[in-house]
Amino acid sequence: MQEVFDQSFAHIDFTKEPLPKAEYEACRFTNCDFSHADLSGLKFIDCSFVASNLSLARISKTVFQTVTFNECKLLGLPFDQCSPFGLNLQFENCILSHTSFFGTRLKGTTFRSSQLQEGDFTDADLSGASFAG
Repeated sequence: MQEVFDQSFAHIDFTKEPLPKAEYEACRFTNCDFSHADLSGLKFIDCSFVASNLSLARISKTVFQTVTFNECKLLGLPFDQCSPFGLNLQFENCILSHTSFFGTRLKGTTFRSSQLQEGDFTDADLSGASFAG
């Protein structure tokens, strides 16, 4: 798998031009549109998503290790389908309505000032998680 390190992506519509299958490390995605995109099997390590739309993206077996989402729209994401290996997420000022974290290990996850209407946290491990704001 190709490796992409320390790159910035801004104002890209990945619904028209798919994000190449790769391992993305220390990358920043700003104002990007991933809505309905297929991100299955990709790896995001130490990455940040800012003001981006990932609504209804496919994330089957996607790796999210130390990934932050700030001011992102994440409607209907099935986080229960992504890879549990090293799963570490942080959310700030995000819209997470209708997301599924069913059975997901979310120890220490922060959901600061985020909207979580009708999210599914059934059997999720939320020990040490923060829902401030």
